[in-house]
Amino acid sequence: MIKSLLRYYWKQARHFDAILVAAVVLLTIGGILMIYSASVWQALAGNKPPTYYLERQLIALVPALIASLILSVFPLHILRRFAWLGYLLACVLVLTVPIFGRHIFGATRWFSVGGFTFQPSEIAKLAVVLVLATWFSQQPDRARSFRSGLLFALIIIVIPAGLVELEPDLGTSLVVAAGGLGVLFAAGLAKRYLVGVIPLVFVVVFVLANSASYRVHRLEAFTNPLSTKNSTSVTYQVVQGLIALGSGGITGEGIGSGIQKFNYLPQPATDSIFAVIGEELGFVGAMSTLLIFAALGWRGYMVARNADSQFGGILAYGVTTSIISQAVLNIASTTSALPFTGVPLPFISYGGSSLVMSFVAAGLLLNISAHPALPVAPTVTAKETPPPPPVSHLKEILESHNRSTPRHHSRSRRPVRAVRTR
Repeated sequence: MIKSLLRYYWKQARHFDAILVAAVVLLTIGGILMIYSASVWQALAGNKPPTYYLERQLIALVPALIASLILSVFPLHILRRFAWLGYLLACVLVLTVPIFGRHIFGATRWFSVGGFTFQPSEIAKLAVVLVLATWFSQQPDRARSFRSGLLFALIIIVIPAGLVELEPDLGTSLVVAAGGLGVLFAAGLAKRYLVGVIPLVFVVVFVLANSASYRVHRLEAFTNPLSTKNSTSVTYQVVQGLIALGSGGITGEGIGSGIQKFNYLPQPATDSIFAVIGEELGFVGAMSTLLIFAALGWRGYMVARNADSQFGGILAYGVTTSIISQAVLNIASTTSALPFTGVPLPFISYGGSSLVMSFVAAGLLLNISAHPALPVAPTVTAKETPPPPPVSHLKEILESHNRSTPRHHSRSRRPVRAVRTR
């Protein structure tokens, strides 16, 4: 039984996208190293062993790998049947987390079970992509309709994204929306609707960004992060992250030798881990991280393009968009390219929920990459014969042929008489 399962898995794994596998492996290994480096001081300050956060991340890596291995060979047509169930479950969990969840750092985003915390909004990211991919792949023409296309997709996106926003968690709600909009774009949204969606997104983000005083302060900090007026409060995390990035130079201070993680940089193992990478690995390490994410995005979109089914292609496009948008949001916030919002860096930041769902997404991409569309063989057609001339021109053609053909005059022969024999 086990041998047959391993044989079946190896048969599928030979067709996995190698660059995609390498990108996930490199990001995970680099994340484990940086989590250990960034969390030692935080663990000691909390009277915990220095490897406390590293051990918990390695524990979370076990179910993450199992889920990824299963989904990389799981039949996608069976997964489609549970799309709506998963979406409803994600909405219920996100709806109940403010009531029964654990309040940490001014927000209620986690369930605490057996000493471990779980973030339901991570499920919402994948659930939105999965249900929209199922919806549009059933009838491809739905994307060109307003009611069954744009309006339906916006309702599916707004429900979980709005519930996540109530936690509050603007960053994660933006990632949920980005994955859903990626599916909508891949499904073939009509251009006349696309022109209206883009400004609508900017308007909604602007309204949400000004909906609370601390978010207004973040916008002010974004326009002037080094202001002496707010540098000790609102812009503290942004300023410390910029100091860490600037201190790394070209090659960095070395793994474990960074200074900012020692009670200067808030959340060095989660939201600000890219700043730790920049300080300890320098420009080389930061650019290598960006290039690996770029390779992951490139291969993810190529998998979507070459998928053997419309469902697989749309799903791969939405999953890739969700991962890359989250990575861009984290790195842009750390470098002050965007107003700061706390989201983990996929495969790298500390957090079991983020790690598991990142590996689930990677497993789906590997599954789709193992079943590319077969190339269409060129069809060989017989040489076309010219159509016969119209009947009206037959007389002209015959006359011209007779004129061009020389006439051969020959003597008329007498009929041969039969010879009578005696």
